[in-house]
Amino acid sequence: MTGGRCDPAATITLALMLATGSAFNLELNPSRKVWVRIGDSLELNCVAKSCSSPTFTWRIGTDNPLGGTITTRGSVSTFTISAVTPQNQHKYTCSAKCGAEEKRNYADLNIFSLSDTLIVETVGSLEVGQRGSVRCTVPKVYPAQVEVEWLKGTTLLKTDSFRAYTEVETAMNFTYELTAELRDSGQELTCRVQLLTENQPRKAEGTLTLQVHYAPTWIDITAEPSATVREGQDVRLTCAADSSPAATIVWSKLSAGNWSVVAEDRAILHLSPALFGDTGMYRCEAGNKLGTITKEVEFHVQGSPRDTTLSITPSAVKEGDRVTFSCTTQSNPPAHLVLKRQSSSGWSELDSENGTLTIRDVLPADAGLYQCEAINALGKQINITKLQVQGGPRDTTLSITPSAVKEGDRVTFSCTTQSNPPAQLVLRRNSSSGWSELDSENGTLTIRDVQPADAEKKSDIATPAENPAGVLETVCIVVALASAGLIFSALFYAFRRSNLTKSFKIAREIL
Repeated sequence: MTGGRCDPAATITLALMLATGSAFNLELNPSRKVWVRIGDSLELNCVAKSCSSPTFTWRIGTDNPLGGTITTRGSVSTFTISAVTPQNQHKYTCSAKCGAEEKRNYADLNIFSLSDTLIVETVGSLEVGQRGSVRCTVPKVYPAQVEVEWLKGTTLLKTDSFRAYTEVETAMNFTYELTAELRDSGQELTCRVQLLTENQPRKAEGTLTLQVHYAPTWIDITAEPSATVREGQDVRLTCAADSSPAATIVWSKLSAGNWSVVAEDRAILHLSPALFGDTGMYRCEAGNKLGTITKEVEFHVQGSPRDTTLSITPSAVKEGDRVTFSCTTQSNPPAHLVLKRQSSSGWSELDSENGTLTIRDVLPADAGLYQCEAINALGKQINITKLQVQGGPRDTTLSITPSAVKEGDRVTFSCTTQSNPPAQLVLRRNSSSGWSELDSENGTLTIRDVQPADAEKKSDIATPAENPAGVLETVCIVVALASAGLIFSALFYAFRRSNLTKSFKIAREIL
């Protein structure tokens, strides 16, 4: 109403308000302080209440474009931003006119960004007793105004605040330093980041399970089924060590005072099947870049004696040599070694020292079969060998059969000796021209018809031939029978005629 006159529009609006019972009003949803994450979509709904045909206007406090779209249907106008950016951080005002009346409402957009997941990782490795670092990375944050908390488990370790000016979302890194302890390994370290925003806390966090590196501190060896087994069984030696990073395993065996590597990069040493040669001391070496630790185990393979041998030194034995018998075997537990010699009454035990026997001056009589018997609690094994003694002829004899010779008798001369290798036996006769060899067969000669006229005495000699071991000179005095012209070796024979018996008696004489 102006100057005493009524305004028709005002009158109509007032009449309408009186008719409806409510006044024109403008609602904006959401309004006032609005927090929107970068990349999210946003709708601002402006609603005119108690106005059938409102007129809407959207604007921001600067000359910048709105950066969105407007859709109006009746008493509702919607402002939409499909993907919010930091450039949308403004105060957006919605105005509505209903007739001559105008209403306003606003939404103050606060743009933020905070990654849901943080990256927590060590810088290098954490080693016991050494200073190390853990880095917390926020891949995207806006504005760059945050508070950072570090927690071990539920215990707060440290709190820091960081502020930086940026026009776009950015990444931020935070570092926590610590001196690593062995007990830290396996614990959880949490990095918690909170945006410093008014009345609207925005948080994100990441967790790291600490892995503290340390040299091996403990090592153990187990043997399955046990550290003492029977020959032929399958055996597993397992080496376990506590370290970080995991230790590299090296297996060695003690041989001739030195350790020889038998397996690498293998926690289990498999012996299949276990043999006598596997018996010994084994060592497991567990190591990483921070140190090494070792442990040893003695392993035994048990079995009855095997590969039993009986050796004779020297291999070619001559009479008078020094001869050593040595018995060896493989067994576990160690075998008891017994030397025996075969005689006409059977096997008799010799006075040996754990399978070793020495004869200082060997004789041909020592030749024969010898036996080594190896015995332990699990069984026994026998090995037999023969001793041969080489020597020149000895105990050489020349015999006449029969011992009393009559005229017409058949007479046989036999020469025998002991030697190794066997001697060649040769019969010879002595004549005016010297010794001449007779046609004997290895020292044997037979006269089929002895005559009395053959009793003329002459001296003949029969000797065995040389053999490789030497010559035993044997001299035999013999009588040459004139009629037969034969020589009887080794003995002196005198034939005396007996008038009563017509027989011959042989007299023997050794020169």
